[in-house]
Amino acid sequence: MEDLASESLGCASGDHAMVIAQPAHLSAMVAAADNAVENFADLFAVDTAPVAVIEAAEIDNGLSGRLADSGYLVLPWIGEAAKAQLRRLSVIAQVKRQTASLPPEAQDQAIAQALAKLGDKVSDNELDPTSPVELGAMAHELGHIMFNRWFDGAGDGGAGLNRDRAELRYGSSAPDWLDEAAAVILENDTLTKSRYEAQAKRFDGGEGFSWTLAEYFETEHPTIGNLRALRESGDFAAQSGTQIVSLSGEAAEKLLKRTDGRDAASFYSQTRLFLDFLFEKCSDDTCFRHLAGAIRARGSVPDWLARHGGEFGLPTSIEELSNAFEKWSREAVDASPLA
Repeated sequence: MEDLASESLGCASGDHAMVIAQPAHLSAMVAAADNAVENFADLFAVDTAPVAVIEAAEIDNGLSGRLADSGYLVLPWIGEAAKAQLRRLSVIAQVKRQTASLPPEAQDQAIAQALAKLGDKVSDNELDPTSPVELGAMAHELGHIMFNRWFDGAGDGGAGLNRDRAELRYGSSAPDWLDEAAAVILENDTLTKSRYEAQAKRFDGGEGFSWTLAEYFETEHPTIGNLRALRESGDFAAQSGTQIVSLSGEAAEKLLKRTDGRDAASFYSQTRLFLDFLFEKCSDDTCFRHLAGAIRARGSVPDWLARHGGEFGLPTSIEELSNAFEKWSREAVDASPLA
């Protein structure tokens, strides 16, 4: 598959992953992707398909198709140069919408002025694709696509018996907390530290978790409603194949912000702590796998607790589990060097 490399991108493979990216990024990205696949396979006791990570602003659907036909799960990944290009395209599209009533010459002038303000340099806040944060985020996203395949089966995005939710959904047809858990659990120490730090700030500010466990197990991902609204607003058009949308500034804030204060960061922190709670409190390290398997078989957390909670050393009701989780979390955050 090395023939997939282009003039600007190289191609390298590990034991479980292929990466098509800028040559300087290949080694670190392959190692992180390999590690993510191995950790997922160990966690769910499965032989997962190999993954292919493509670092580019625009994904060639023909290339993605070739990789998929060869048995790969494909993850488009956006590096520094690609992010800069997407920002430019986003600015152009926004200016065109705002100046639709102007003559073409005036539109061109407005676009040129906007791009001049943007500049060609990547922001200092943009991270190198081989930084710990970016590699942890890549592992997170690989967790989503591997879990999608495990939960829903093979097909375009995972088409299986469980796929009965609305067209626009977050990841697989699993409850969103479980889909997110399968991704958060693959994150590296750098991202885990950020999850603990965020929750420590909430505790220090007199707040608890954003959701009770009963709510958490039923809620949709915090950004999905805003993403649905974004799609319906016409800010980007539906396309066939893989589509990458870059948002910044006000558009990104609208996507990530919740009017009720329950944002994605809070969801991720609660997920990280709930996972660590399970792994510490369960008497068997197959606990999470067993719970995920029960939900995959159309079970629920309350039913699983009632039937198997005691077997794994856990409470047998949501209320008791919630109390134990809250107590453990505050002690864990206080004692953790990560917070």
